[in-house]
Amino acid sequence: HADSVWLFTGLLIANMILNRHKYLIRIVAVVVVQVIVGYSQWFTGLPWALVAVHVALAMVLLVWLTKYQALVKQGEI
Repeated sequence: HADSVWLFTGLLIANMILNRHKYLIRIVAVVVVQVIVGYSQWFTGLPWALVAVHVALAMVLLVWLTKYQALVKQGEI
């Protein structure tokens, strides 16, 4: 799923550049760490600890994206 991740990351960075909201910087940071962990998994044969970190980061990303979307809908961003 690396191609879709790179597309998502690029769109997220473009959004951050256009909106310059501090919440987006946090989201981009989580995505960058997620990418690093994902590639580390790939090159090390999927050790369970990295898989657990990858899933935990995915949940953090889901929560933060949901909060960001709620802020956008409320007009705070």
